[in-house]
Amino acid sequence: MLDGKPATTHWARADRLAAEYPAVDVQPDPIFIRTGKVWTSAGVTAGMDLALAMVDDDHGSEIAQNVARWLVMYMRRPGGQSQFATPVWSPPAQRPAVRAARTSSTPSPSADLRVSGARRTSSG
Repeated sequence: MLDGKPATTHWARADRLAAEYPAVDVQPDPIFIRTGKVWTSAGVTAGMDLALAMVDDDHGSEIAQNVARWLVMYMRRPGGQSQFATPVWSPPAQRPAVRAARTSSTPSPSADLRVSGARRTSSG
């Protein structure tokens, strides 16, 4: 069914899938892939994203958004989004002030994050 077609799976199992099924174009990065009528996903939560995409495809974005709202899910991560989330894998800062700064900047890293009263150094 997948021979010659792109498919994804959890990044930790992608090498094994590719080794066991060399005719499948295994792509370890996307959270889900749709190839015609066949959908593959990268894991449990990626499967939830895939399910929302299927609802959207079959019934429209309004119903999919309503389902996401009831599931308290982000609507929706695109299938091509990478499986890797850098902030999740970064170790927490040891100093409370640094940890607080990281936490406050993560949701919107491009925002103006200057601290009032902070002085600039000669390097910037």
